[in-house]
Amino acid sequence: MSQTWTNDSFAAGHVAQTDLQNMENNFLALQSSFSGASNPAGAVAGTQYMDTGSKTLKVYNSVGSAWLAQLLGDATQLMWVYRNDTCDGWVVDTSVTDAGLAIKGGAQAYNVNGGNVAGTWTQPDGTISIAQMAAHSHTGATAAGSAHNHGFSAGQPYYGTGGSKSDGGTYLKGGIYSNYTAVAIANESAHTHTIASAGSGAVHSHGTAYRFRAAVGTMQKPDLT
Repeated sequence: MSQTWTNDSFAAGHVAQTDLQNMENNFLALQSSFSGASNPAGAVAGTQYMDTGSKTLKVYNSVGSAWLAQLLGDATQLMWVYRNDTCDGWVVDTSVTDAGLAIKGGAQAYNVNGGNVAGTWTQPDGTISIAQMAAHSHTGATAAGSAHNHGFSAGQPYYGTGGSKSDGGTYLKGGIYSNYTAVAIANESAHTHTIASAGSGAVHSHGTAYRFRAAVGTMQKPDLT
């Protein structure tokens, strides 16, 4: 297709055949949007040019100083649009629903190819396994003097200083606990117990979990039907 545009394509004294050829070239250039592998000469603000090398439709900017590329899409080119209606020439794709936007990368859920949905939602009041969480700690305060167990049980080894106690258990240096029960420790001040989780174990609930606040839009693609 022609990329040549002739402004002075008709004037008295011109050779008719030459003028007619220039007019035909102008029409061919318009028909193909100046299609070619290089920028057309003589572009003015608003000139459209189809770059056959990059397969990009370009428009000369309003001040006539640079080419601006326009995004072209096919039936598989999805765009997120912050509205509940279609853009002219586009249709809503309902195959991608109820999902947030994420950037490809990382070693976790989003290390997948673009165009795939990854990860899952945690529903309100949902029960999740500890294996799904990162390592974390639970803390809680114990009142002074209240009855509680420090985690020892019958059969566990003991490496204290030895001697007998009156709390229902016998402490033996290098021996084992026996008949150990929870007791009130009256001379102990209020303190905190920390229980660490390594990220695996039994299922338990952390209460109500909420999704992040999201701006809701639609996924759209060009209407090529």
